[in-house]
Amino acid sequence: MPKEIADKIIWLFLLAPGFLSISLIRLIVDLGELSEFQITFYSLVLTLIDIAVAVPIYWGASRILRKFEPTFAAPEAAKYTFGFVTLVVSIVVGIFLGLMAEQDRLFLVLRKLPLTDVLNKRSSSRTVVFLLSQNTTGRLKQEGDARPASMKQTEAWALVLLKDGKKYEGWPEFYEINRTPSEIYLSPACEIVDQPETAQTVLRPIPGPGVIVYESEIQSIELLDRPSSRCSTHWASLVQQGTPASGQNKTSK
Repeated sequence: MPKEIADKIIWLFLLAPGFLSISLIRLIVDLGELSEFQITFYSLVLTLIDIAVAVPIYWGASRILRKFEPTFAAPEAAKYTFGFVTLVVSIVVGIFLGLMAEQDRLFLVLRKLPLTDVLNKRSSSRTVVFLLSQNTTGRLKQEGDARPASMKQTEAWALVLLKDGKKYEGWPEFYEINRTPSEIYLSPACEIVDQPETAQTVLRPIPGPGVIVYESEIQSIELLDRPSSRCSTHWASLVQQGTPASGQNKTSK
């Protein structure tokens, strides 16, 4: 086996507890696209944390178990037991830190440390992803909408203006940041077409599941309250009427 591959296998084995923890954290909270160096560094830090937590737990458990099972003191049994304890601790630490980060509690703790008072989930995530995530989970009203409480709505629809002048309005169903270019999927969605000669706009419901827009082509995104969204109102009326989304709705600018 080549030395380079062997070294990587050894490092992977040594960093396995931390790698497991960081993998669970990434399943719970969006950490963006991490480089190989960042994954290795975080895995190393979390491995040290996992072992620091596992050692006293193993020590306490071993003292108790030796009273009931003398063979537990054998080196082979101790090795497997410590590995099992470390595995469980890695899973618990990963889930705990992921939930803490998702609920912003981890950042509340870190902000108490020197030089970290500006750290929060908003500063660690891109604005578009953070706001759309808050909207999807119904938490935009609590954090992300700075209007007076009486004016806040639970959900917002997105009005997307592209650099070529096209406009799409819809519910931001999916969005991601792990690929280039990133994409936002609106479903259901409508295309809004300006008609300068008549000072009107035509609302054209997309006759399908939705539309995908590339983030690199977006000029601006407006978040509209659901009651103020023409596309939302139009789709709601289509559902009530039981008609397909093939019509056009003209409105004044």
